[in-house]
Amino acid sequence: MNIEAQNRPYISVVIPVYRASQSLHELGEKLTLVLSELGRDYEIIMVNDGSPDQSWDVLQELVEKTPHLTVINLGKNVGQHNALICGFHYAKGEIVVTMDDDLQHPPETIPELIKPLSEGWDVVLASWADKRHGVIQNLGSRFMGWLNNRIFGNKKDLKFSAYRAIKGTVIKEVLSMTTRFPFISGMLMQVTDKIVNIEVAHHKRKHGQSNYTFGSLLELSSHLLINYSSIPIRFVSFVGIGVSVFSLVIAVIYLIQKSLVNEAPLGWTTIVLLISFYNSLLFLILAILGEYLARILAEVGNNRKTFTVRKVIRSSK
Repeated sequence: MNIEAQNRPYISVVIPVYRASQSLHELGEKLTLVLSELGRDYEIIMVNDGSPDQSWDVLQELVEKTPHLTVINLGKNVGQHNALICGFHYAKGEIVVTMDDDLQHPPETIPELIKPLSEGWDVVLASWADKRHGVIQNLGSRFMGWLNNRIFGNKKDLKFSAYRAIKGTVIKEVLSMTTRFPFISGMLMQVTDKIVNIEVAHHKRKHGQSNYTFGSLLELSSHLLINYSSIPIRFVSFVGIGVSVFSLVIAVIYLIQKSLVNEAPLGWTTIVLLISFYNSLLFLILAILGEYLARILAEVGNNRKTFTVRKVIRSSK
């Protein structure tokens, strides 16, 4: 066994941080207590995702008193999934656990979460019988779960969650995928089908309001649909075929009417409405194709970074 393998921690906990200044101290204390009781080497990695509150100041205070903690400050807000990818680059554990920063994912359930990994599973996703989220979050989670299952052909009807345990070997495969629009659950499903749910407790949010909004749901679902599926472009293709058939039928009817009855169609309103409808459809198709083209250019055009690390501080303990 080489020196790097010997120094490798058993578990890495990666947490993207955004507007969480009030919960970070308690989160750090609970994680330290739970992970130290495992009796194995561990590390905690907290990534400040351009948070506009005092989260980075709190993280700098926390790293001074919390053992095995690494805090990373990103140059700007890049979103939860890019922040996680950043954390994965620093994580060295045999197991990587991802969780939210708001204490709704209770650290004391980590031993339950990682247990199935020793039974042959590659990824363990937390699920909840009683989910303490708002209406938008609950509906959004169900929709994203349905979308995941639809796009990736999952037959197990998995419930997706940001609280998960992943084998380090799977994390390496995820990092080998280069994309400006990462979606962690989708990337995991592209790597392995050994994914299972385990039911754990879910706590009510103690501080502040959720960062999960209707707008963020739309943005995330658009990334998933466009970057990981061809559903939108297939949809407009079917609509285009349908409209073409409909137009052909109308043209034949008008041609027969003109030839046999010698009567031209009456009413300019119908013509104007049809032209407007077809132009609207054309612009819709062009907009979706344009979005695909923009994503392709973003991926291969100028090789821009998905995140910039401004500062990294490691605990001296």
